[in-house]
Amino acid sequence: MRPSSTRVLTAIAVLGVLLVAAFPLYILLDLTSRGDGFGVCPNGLAGCQTPLLSSFQLAATLVVAIMLLLGFLRFVVWMVERMERR
Repeated sequence: MRPSSTRVLTAIAVLGVLLVAAFPLYILLDLTSRGDGFGVCPNGLAGCQTPLLSSFQLAATLVVAIMLLLGFLRFVVWMVERMERR
């Protein structure tokens, strides 16, 4: 693997982690500007009656996505270290 391709893979993994981590903030920003939170609260923040389970489901999905992306990032870093040893 070329050094430039490892930089690209590392940048993609870091960007993915940042995007997934920022997603809840983006939902809150949409809700405060009288939006529907991208489907989280279809009637707006005042009429939001979200079941408790959906909050946990969203949180669990985001945590799993971040863990997978961090695992991918660790794999790329491991590959770079392995290539540098050769």
